[in-house]
Amino acid sequence: MFKFKKKQQFSGTYYFQGRNDEKVRERKKREQSTFARMVGLMGLIVVAIIVIAVRLIFIQVHQRDYYAAKLVTYQVQSKTQDVPRGQIYDRNGTLLVGSEATNVIMYYAPKGIEEEEERAMAKIIADRFEIDLSKLTLRDKQDMLIRDFDKETKTVVTQEEWAAYKDGTLSDSDIYNMKIDRITEEMINQYYSSGELTLEEAYVYTLMNKDINGGNVVVENVSAEDIAFIGERQNILRGFTYSHDYTRVYPYGSTMKSLFGNVSSKTQGIPKDESDTLLALGYQMNSRVGTSGLEKQYESLLGGNGATYNLTYDEETGNPILSQLSQGEKGYNLKLAIDWELQEYVNNILETQLRSIAYASGNQYMDRLYVVLMDPNNGDVVAMCGKALDRETGEIYDFADGAYLEAFAIGSSSKGATVYTGFKYGLYTAGEQLYDEPIYIQGTAPKSSWTKSAMGNLTEVQALAKSSNVFMFKIAMRLAEANYVPYQPLYINYEAFDKIKRSFGELGLGVKTGIDVPNEERGYQGGDREPEAGNILDASIGQYYTYTPIQMAQYVSTIANGGRRMKPRLVTEAYTNVNGENVTMYTNNVEVLDDVSDQTTAFERIQAGFYAGVNGDGILTGLAKSNYVLAAKSGTAEVFDETGTDYPNQALIAYAPYDNPRLTYACIAPREGGNSKTCQSIVGQIFDKYFEKYGLPE
Repeated sequence: MFKFKKKQQFSGTYYFQGRNDEKVRERKKREQSTFARMVGLMGLIVVAIIVIAVRLIFIQVHQRDYYAAKLVTYQVQSKTQDVPRGQIYDRNGTLLVGSEATNVIMYYAPKGIEEEEERAMAKIIADRFEIDLSKLTLRDKQDMLIRDFDKETKTVVTQEEWAAYKDGTLSDSDIYNMKIDRITEEMINQYYSSGELTLEEAYVYTLMNKDINGGNVVVENVSAEDIAFIGERQNILRGFTYSHDYTRVYPYGSTMKSLFGNVSSKTQGIPKDESDTLLALGYQMNSRVGTSGLEKQYESLLGGNGATYNLTYDEETGNPILSQLSQGEKGYNLKLAIDWELQEYVNNILETQLRSIAYASGNQYMDRLYVVLMDPNNGDVVAMCGKALDRETGEIYDFADGAYLEAFAIGSSSKGATVYTGFKYGLYTAGEQLYDEPIYIQGTAPKSSWTKSAMGNLTEVQALAKSSNVFMFKIAMRLAEANYVPYQPLYINYEAFDKIKRSFGELGLGVKTGIDVPNEERGYQGGDREPEAGNILDASIGQYYTYTPIQMAQYVSTIANGGRRMKPRLVTEAYTNVNGENVTMYTNNVEVLDDVSDQTTAFERIQAGFYAGVNGDGILTGLAKSNYVLAAKSGTAEVFDETGTDYPNQALIAYAPYDNPRLTYACIAPREGGNSKTCQSIVGQIFDKYFEKYGLPE
């Protein structure tokens, strides 16, 4: 019998010889492919190295001169130096602001110079020249002290604060700010008077390094002897040289200087907060630049194009070498709308008045006067005058820019705008009579006209001529949709405040006039809290919001010309001189900001009210003139002191001739509590002076 063995169990994977051969072939194929790629990559690298090497050889041998010239070009710095600023003239060619040539000592840091050498040169300069420290601020001196007395100034920071700094709780800027907060003038004087280093030396060193690229003005307004001192010591005063500069001169002293504005000195240079913009425009760190007033507003015209220089360095000594590329182009001259003769005439009147009445009984708070004269047809500011009194010293100084920087309640002189509001919103018809009588609102003192008693039925013309408060109150109540019941609360629609501000603004009150200056005040136009009902009545008679003198001038001009709000302009044009002739380079065009002349009836009635106030049965008949017709509106705004005593603002707006206006007048005497009423007493002689010079229109 045959016996069969049991079948064995197999638990693994079956491998066949054919499959193994296939895997070997694939592996070899991959290895060959990788090797081929490596060979190719190495070949590319070798080729690239050869190309680069060939290129370097070509550049170094064949283009050496070209790239050497390039290197020199990149090492050359382009610098600019100021040219004479444009001058400022009045409308008749009177020079008001000029430029005068002067010299300055400048420093261009030599290449590789060490701090020790710069410090030594700073000491020589500080010992030889009078260093003006007046422009140094406390912060400037604090920064210098931290730089010069690092170890000593560290003591103002406590040990606990230093520990917090080390563990990361306080930053570098935190520590620096602590030092700034704690360093006093006494500390500064103590360390800089110790004999180790003077404040003058420290300031000179600061000026030398103001612009790390060089071209820093260190001393201004130097003499020929000073220049010689620098020239004779070039071996020890490396990098110091002199340059021409120009400074502003004012033939009429401080008069209107605040309006003309300031120009920075060469040591001050450009303002820090404007440095990015000005540097991008080509200014240098030490460039003179207008910082306020017309100088700032018209910097682009007055500044001119600076002379340009190349700054290179001697290869052996590192000393700077300057070579001029262009002479530059002086700034354009400005022609103002202002008549300087008239400006001075009004200024003298204001100073005389202020000196004579400010110390009179009832005027103990009076310390300033403003008058603005404007052409209502084109916005020309013919005169802008402001005088302020320092009561401690008795000095009276010019404050012309206060005409657009200060705002006051102007009282009843704003009533023309209230009448306009009534017509604009259809609250009133021409000739309609409203009864003038005291107004009684619950919880409020009686509100009446200046007579304190009823004036009876009045039209809008009579209300303006006689200065009725109640007439204006009733227009305001209609605007506010109020149902007035004597002795009861007055409920209003608060949208009335926006409406009255909007209509007043169309005439020029409570809005920026657009006058060509860097900054202009708008005046108080209501706070954050909701106003009371009585405030709308106060607003209608000029007792709530405040307005600037230039706004008053724009407002009366809008009334005089029949509804066109003209943009005031101080500058009419800029020009340069070419071959002895003036060539206009810029024109400040006449601009109408608002035109509401379609409100024909409103302006005819307002003008009639201003006329009647002077030439009819109004309260200003004493202002009437015989050779021309004057129209005007006065105003008195209550201003109380801490005792409740009223020291009111006195205001007056006027224009003439009535039928063909050529000049408008806006005057305010803040806190003129006496009976002098300056604005009314001087208006006639000012108009007389103007028409004497320019004649009456035919």
